[in-house]
Amino acid sequence: MQVVARTRSDGVLYRRADPDAYGGRGRRPVFGAPFRCADPSTRAAPAELITFEDERHGRVELQLWRDLGWRHKGQFVVVDLIRSRIHLEREKPPAAHGYAAYNGKPAQTLTARDWYETILHRWPIEPANRFRKERLYAELPKVQQATSSDHWLMGLQLLEWELCLARPEVRQKRLPGQKPQEQAQLTPNRVIQSLAEHLSEVGTPVSPVRPRGKAPGWPKGKPRRVPKKYKLTPKRRKKAVAMSKSE
Repeated sequence: MQVVARTRSDGVLYRRADPDAYGGRGRRPVFGAPFRCADPSTRAAPAELITFEDERHGRVELQLWRDLGWRHKGQFVVVDLIRSRIHLEREKPPAAHGYAAYNGKPAQTLTARDWYETILHRWPIEPANRFRKERLYAELPKVQQATSSDHWLMGLQLLEWELCLARPEVRQKRLPGQKPQEQAQLTPNRVIQSLAEHLSEVGTPVSPVRPRGKAPGWPKGKPRRVPKKYKLTPKRRKKAVAMSKSE
């Protein structure tokens, strides 16, 4: 399993402690010298430095430092740090970004270019997760069983596929600040936004509105069911604490 997460521009990581620096008293140190992303003086020479041309990001430069670690409950979590710079061909390129990369298979060594490809896969995944949470309410049900959660997520995936299949049929509705999109490239969020104009064609599953005025009453011939009653059990009250005269 490979995990890549963007770090803060002023994030701090740590190197491993030098075992030869142990003086023989107290607990052996776990963390060594800090690696501050905002302070170039704390960085050593990168383990790997490559530069290449990319169709989307222009000239790219990648710096990779290995065997760094996070502080997590006193443990040393080994990660690799990647510092990427894009569009170096411009007069004023964008600021550099740092990414912490965790490799779940230590026996498999990944190069800086491999981690770069993993970073590029974050962009279609993260907006999709955000869309599922905000518009499809992926976290709304508070279920206790894992199977129920799997069924809910499976239903969300089917709903998302239906939104993608409905793109050729919807009439695009844009807000004043939104740019038009090609009909075959409509996002699921734009499809939901455009469904309001199709409600008259599809109809609504809502029951008809009840008439105003006096209620019609209980239907004749319909039996009444007495709800089940539960006996209330009062809680035991704590004994009152006698207060002293001074209080």
